[in-house]
Amino acid sequence: MSRKTDTRQLSLLDWEPPVITTGYDPMLVRGNTFEFRLCRGISVSLEECGKSRPEVADIMSDIMGRPISVNMLNAYASGQREDH
Repeated sequence: MSRKTDTRQLSLLDWEPPVITTGYDPMLVRGNTFEFRLCRGISVSLEECGKSRPEVADIMSDIMGRPISVNMLNAYASGQREDH
């Protein structure tokens, strides 16, 4: 006895996970060097996270277990500061 396939039932093998891409818009993180692109990425992240820089510094201090100041965040986000 042959079975008819039920066309209403979905196949589990046909499912594909959604493609998730992480990264920044290349126009936002342009730069000549990797270091400058990294600084731009940090700056964009700080702008888009929805928190103020003092709040981010406090959260990072809690996670890292050492003091992170707003000035340190500003230095990391600045492409002109080569000492960080």
